[in-house]
Amino acid sequence: MKTKINKSQLFKMAWSMYKRSISVLGREFCQSFSACLRNAWFKMKAEARKAEKEARRLMKKSGPAQKPESIVFDSAMERGIIEYYRNQSGRYCGD
Repeated sequence: MKTKINKSQLFKMAWSMYKRSISVLGREFCQSFSACLRNAWFKMKAEARKAEKEARRLMKKSGPAQKPESIVFDSAMERGIIEYYRNQSGRYCGD
């Protein structure tokens, strides 16, 4: 169960980080776009890991989706099956 990272969202996050660093620090002290992209990549991977852990936790918590159906034993049906195969003696029935 691997979470895919949305590359469009990744680049938007990196671009907003780059613009924010320019406005706060000024152009001469800001981070490069590649540094912002690297930071955004690490943040997205951390968010994906967190989402995977949460999904696994919910799957463990929910338990099995359905209970197995109980098989009802019908003696009349069993007698009918025995009679059918008794009349087929010497012939392959496929089971």
